[in-house]
Amino acid sequence: MVEEIILVDRNDKEIGKEEKIEVHKQGKLHRAFSVF
Repeated sequence: MVEEIILVDRNDKEIGKEEKIEVHKQGKLHRAFSVF
């Protein structure tokens, strides 16, 4: 299963989607949340 995440700019404006693994490899800004 491929996970896509939402890419954002420095103002938190959505600018696209990309595969999670690639975003983390390249250090791109993205939306994230945690559940405790």
